[in-house]
Amino acid sequence: MKWFRWALVGVVGITAAAMIGLYPFNEKAPRQAAERTSPAPGPKEEQHLKQMMLHRDMTATERLIRMDTKGHLRALATHKVNPDKMTSSAAELQKGHQQFKSILWFDGTSGRTKEVRAAQYKPSSEEQKQIASYIVYAKKSLQKGKAYESPAFPQKNPKFYITAEPAKQGGDGVIAVMDLGILGKVKDHQHKNLRLIPYPKEGKYKVESVETDTLRDITVKTGHDNEKASHFYENEIVVTFKRGLTTQDRKKIMNDLHCRPPQKIVNTYIFRSDTMTMNELKDYFLKNWQPDYVEPHYLYMTNETSLDDTPIIPNDMLFSEYQWNLPIIDTTRGWKLSKGANDVIVGIVDTGVDLQHPDLKGRLLKGYNVVDPDKEPLDDVGHGTHVAGIIAANTNNNEGIAGMMWNGKILPVKALDKSGQVRPILSHKE
Repeated sequence: MKWFRWALVGVVGITAAAMIGLYPFNEKAPRQAAERTSPAPGPKEEQHLKQMMLHRDMTATERLIRMDTKGHLRALATHKVNPDKMTSSAAELQKGHQQFKSILWFDGTSGRTKEVRAAQYKPSSEEQKQIASYIVYAKKSLQKGKAYESPAFPQKNPKFYITAEPAKQGGDGVIAVMDLGILGKVKDHQHKNLRLIPYPKEGKYKVESVETDTLRDITVKTGHDNEKASHFYENEIVVTFKRGLTTQDRKKIMNDLHCRPPQKIVNTYIFRSDTMTMNELKDYFLKNWQPDYVEPHYLYMTNETSLDDTPIIPNDMLFSEYQWNLPIIDTTRGWKLSKGANDVIVGIVDTGVDLQHPDLKGRLLKGYNVVDPDKEPLDDVGHGTHVAGIIAANTNNNEGIAGMMWNGKILPVKALDKSGQVRPILSHKE
């Protein structure tokens, strides 16, 4: 189950992106939404879109599995010169990665193989025939110094695929029989998630929903609302207009404010006055120009540590090709400021966490199970493990994904049962 958790990260991300595509967000809603609305998809169209999403999830999951497998096999191929280390490394890999059902060391000169086989690996006779035929193709590719990947099989219900990576020595390499049973689990999971099948009534407790717009939030209107946190230029203001200002408009404002020509970005202008405060500037524009909005010109302070433009790129197998979002938000540069502190504890109140996950090794505290206090906070859904991995998966360890913080601990609290419902806390009398 360990490897199943990280694959769900991709599934959740892809589903979220697809749902955003189905229900586009407009930052000027609801005004524009009233002016221009799109008809909601009908039942048939919705079903078709969901089937497309399911197919995309399955394809993405298989791609992630194959990508992760390649990295592990390449690492194993470097041990080809040491048979004892090969065997121990393969056995260790199978402990934490149950999808490796069989690992074979191929000697291109003699044509012999040495197998490390998982105890639970018992293919049927028909499956064994297909496995043997694809292994033949894998050996031929290795003898040419090339990698190999078979299609998933059996065709109707894919369970396995064969992959191989060459060693540095010509003709030698590593072959693996990989379990694709995760695809069936992802399919079942997404059938529920996308409501492709009637969602069962699970759990012991009834849960009522509330509308999100009944929750109140605090809006920061000026820097003083966020005292000791935000700072702004006292004699400047940022103003956005519904349309760009004409030359005549700009001249009038400059005369009124006794200011220099403003900075401009599309319809947004930054005005500076030598005589007026930010609040006076705000009153002036609201009274005379009917802008879209006005706000202080906030001052963003740099950190004490200066950053160069060279990012930190971890060696986690799925980072470069899969975690494209982290460089976009400058996480790879932010790590130069801080990678997190060992005394930081992040509590995750969710479905629990996979306590044996190899990419969370050494990062988990004891935790607590609210659903069943006599048991460990084990994750029976996958969501809590997903969240824990995003925050604190071990980074730069040639394994899985990179977490946001390299140091620190996770305190898992299982407050949701397997149906995703919150268990109410009962008093001793109850």
